[in-house]
Amino acid sequence: MAEDEKNEQSAADALTGEETDGGSTKLRLLVPVGVVVLSAVAGFLVTRLTGGSTASTQASAQDDSYATAQRDDGKGEYEYFPLEPIIVNLNEPRLARYIRATLTLVIRKEHSKDAIKVIEKKLPTIRSRLILYLSNCSLEEVRGAENLNRILRDIQDSMNDWLWPNGRPLIVRIDYSEWAIQ
Repeated sequence: MAEDEKNEQSAADALTGEETDGGSTKLRLLVPVGVVVLSAVAGFLVTRLTGGSTASTQASAQDDSYATAQRDDGKGEYEYFPLEPIIVNLNEPRLARYIRATLTLVIRKEHSKDAIKVIEKKLPTIRSRLILYLSNCSLEEVRGAENLNRILRDIQDSMNDWLWPNGRPLIVRIDYSEWAIQ
């Protein structure tokens, strides 16, 4: 009973701002508030430093027209056709996991005009096939560099077989600019 009265008194003192046991309640309140503020600042900085991008950079990265870029060797042998980001849930029964992938199709320059016409015509179906493929993958199947390379090769082979069934494969490789698993 005496302990309950003591707790009520210390709670009342905390509300009125009176000192108890020689310590200031302002100091007691300042420490948790400081921790909350520091946590908020740290969270903000972590999201900014680990990939928080602005709407303008996302919009410029998702340009609808294909982008022409040079290969690292400077010869300019390839055309690059960026696809819009794909976000799908992974095939994980116990956890809600998803992947966000931004892929770019790499095409030899001498075949680029014909290839890009076919790709643009079938773009909705390409996106649909990518969504189906990635949504059938489990978390373990999409983790790691070895698995990522296998997935990119599978997608490349599948697209080449589907887009040009009787012809020469025109997609040289598939690059990724984003591969985020949550």
